[in-house]
Formats: sequence, C-alpha cells, structure tokens
Amino acid sequence: MYHREKSESCNHIANELKKYGILTDMQSGKISYSGNQSVNLYCKNLYFLRHGETEGTTSHRFMSAFSPNSCLTEKGRQQLLHVANKISQIDIDHILFSSIPRVKQTAEIIRQNINQGYDFTELSWLIGIDNTGWEGKTPKELDGIDAEDFIEREKKHNIFARSVRGSSWGQVLLCSITLINYLNEHFSGKNVLLISQGSILMGFQLLLHIHDEPWKKYDTDDFFCLKNNGQSTNYGKLKLIYHN
Repeated sequence: MYHREKSESCNHIANELKKYGILTDMQSGKISYSGNQSVNLYCKNLYFLRHGETEGTTSHRFMSAFSPNSCLTEKGRQQLLHVANKISQIDIDHILFSSIPRVKQTAEIIRQNINQGYDFTELSWLIGIDNTGWEGKTPKELDGIDAEDFIEREKKHNIFARSVRGSSWGQVLLCSITLINYLNEHFSGKNVLLISQGSILMGFQLLLHIHDEPWKKYDTDDFFCLKNNGQSTNYGKLKLIYHN
C-alpha cells in the first residue's frame, strides 16, 4: 500500500483547494476544476526562474533538497550569468527565493551578477516536492513501496500520495497558496521575480487554472528530466508567468 497523507491533513488540503475552485476525490486523490476559479493575484508582473541545471538533471535521476546530485553544474552556473543579464534589463521591484541549496545557489549567482540593487528575500517555507528516499535513482530503479508511491503520485496524480520521507503534491499546493497570499499582502502592484523549484510553479499553475484541466501538458519524466534522451531545457530559464 502506498504512503498517504494522514486523514486530517487530506481534509485540510481538500478544504483549502475548494476555495480555489478545485475539487478533490478523497479516495483517489484526483483533482478537478469546479469552474469557480476565485484566485486573485495583485502583483503587476510575476516572473519565475527555476533553479539552474544540476547534476541530477544531467544524469536523469531524482534529487532531494540536500542530496549530492542536487548541486549546480558548471554549465548551470554559466547559464545563470546570461539570465542575470536579462534580469538587469527588465523592471523588477523585488526578488524572492526559497531556502533549498540549489535555489539559494541560483539566487546568489543572480545577486552577484546583476547590475542593479534589487532587494532579495529568502522564504524558508517555500519548499516544493521532496523526493527524499529516491535521490540518485531513476523511476525504473524504484522498487517495493517506493515504486507504488511513485505510480500513485506521478502517474495516477494522487495529490495525497507521497514517499515515506518525502512530500505530496497536496503539500506543494498548500505552499503555493501561502505564496499567493504572501504576494498579495506584500507586493500588490509590484513586479516580482520568484526563484524556486519547478514544482512551485506547477502548484501555482494548478491554482490559477492555467489549463482547462489539472495536469494537462504535465509529463513526469520531462518535468523531472528523467528521460535518458531528455534535455534540461526548462532549468535556469526566465519566464513571465503572470501579468495583471
């Protein structure tokens, strides 16, 4: 049997998502849109930068927040120099970044190589999907309960499923809700750059109903760069993800 959030946590996640027009099947953990999307985001422009390329992405293996393969590659660091130049040319009021090491490395490279004095704020609570226990492995190398956890979380899109030491997509969605509330409280009318994990962006897109169905265009192997012939094209790239 796969690992699952505790019932009280499942109920809390489902109740919070309902406020954002997302309905949850409590048995399967699958989500659907109710048509009553009620998200308000008050910042003017929100840019997103996924952390730079890591050893895990180039070897197509899972990472945890602190696993050895989660550090940036030299190519990843060099790519961020070009990104810093792009950031220097756009109007940004504030830069937010999460606390996990590869994201902090990314933010520090940006800080050192931009030609403007942006304010940076570290958000210790901004943590995306956690693959602790799977680090260094490919999906094919997962066995037993780990394999079941992976199938439930990533193939069946069960937002309550998690690894024994990792996290669920439900937890990521709660974190993304906190992010939206934080942006609205502190950065109304502002241009913000967010540096974080790709899963935070995914949570943000789900809450804002970017596509007409949850998980549309989402591919696990592509998202985590787990395909042997895959290219880490979405790491270290600057995107405008919201315009008001």
